[in-house]
Amino acid sequence: MILKCLVVDDEKPARELLAEYIGKMPELELIQTCSNAIDAQAVLRKTPADVLFLDIRMPNLSGLDFLRTLKNPPLVVLTTAYSEYALEAFELEVVDYLLKPVVFERFFEAVNKIFNRVGRQLPTGMTDTETPPREDFFFVKADGVIHKIDFEEVLYIESLREYIRLHTRDKRLVLRQSLSDLDQKLPENRFFRIHRSFIINPEHLEKIEGNQVFISGRALPLSKRRKELFLQYIQNKGLIG
Repeated sequence: MILKCLVVDDEKPARELLAEYIGKMPELELIQTCSNAIDAQAVLRKTPADVLFLDIRMPNLSGLDFLRTLKNPPLVVLTTAYSEYALEAFELEVVDYLLKPVVFERFFEAVNKIFNRVGRQLPTGMTDTETPPREDFFFVKADGVIHKIDFEEVLYIESLREYIRLHTRDKRLVLRQSLSDLDQKLPENRFFRIHRSFIINPEHLEKIEGNQVFISGRALPLSKRRKELFLQYIQNKGLIG
């Protein structure tokens, strides 16, 4: 899924910076940049956007006032040099609130929130009792490169104190992130934390022997506290015959 993005900011350097960041993300497409809300409204009438990166303080019409005029707004990420609008912004259900100057790490985090939000939204015509589709991938940054990672490709993730190492079928990536932070972002129905230092994808489980699980030929520790929960987890998923 490629999300179409519109950037609205009265400052040219800010527009150019966000355009540069969007260009680095393979799942985002920039449709246009605008210097004010009036031009942005004209663009949205012709070309629907999935994501709106919106400045707050702009001439004639502020970003927040513009947002209130939209009946079916896109997903919105606010960008501003002022923190005092945060409460008002989140009352409008924006995805994220980025303070200028926007660094890439925060932009990257906002993009992950966007895809998490997309995964939770109900498509048109779907009832509240139906299960919405979820994205099957996420993005990580390692050595200055952004990688798209399919959930099914992940074997396991191990903690390296201030870093984590992500093991997939064909690569190993070291990320500056805590295991707990990543654990909160991964879908519970696809990953399980077997130990304080390891999260695994049970689909790649080869065997369980004592207090160890084996994935891709490597023995990983299974904590005694988590073992019973893990056995129940894989039984509920039908992985035990």
